[in-house]
Amino acid sequence: MLKFGIFLATIPITILKAFVMTKIWSWFIIPLGFPQIGIWHACGILTIISFISLKWRDDDDTEIQMLNKIIYVIINSLVAWGFAYIFYLLMQAL
Repeated sequence: MLKFGIFLATIPITILKAFVMTKIWSWFIIPLGFPQIGIWHACGILTIISFISLKWRDDDDTEIQMLNKIIYVIINSLVAWGFAYIFYLLMQAL
C-alpha cells in the first residue's frame, strides 16, 4: 500500500518541480529571448531530462528509502528555487 502512495506522491512532486522550473525559466531563460513556458511544458521538459538521465531504482530499496528519496526531491526543489531567486535578485541589482 505504501508503494502505491509513493507512486501517487510523484504527481504533486512533478508539479512542484515544474512550478520551480517555470520560475527559474522566467528569471534566467526569458531574458535570453526564449518564450515563457507553463507548468505542462515544464513537466514535459522534466520528463525529457528524467528520461535522458534515468537512474534505475535499486530493487532492494526499502519503503523508508523510497520515502527518503521523495523527501529529498521536495527539499532539493525548494532549495534550488531559493538559490535561483537569490541569483535572480543579484542579476537585477548588478
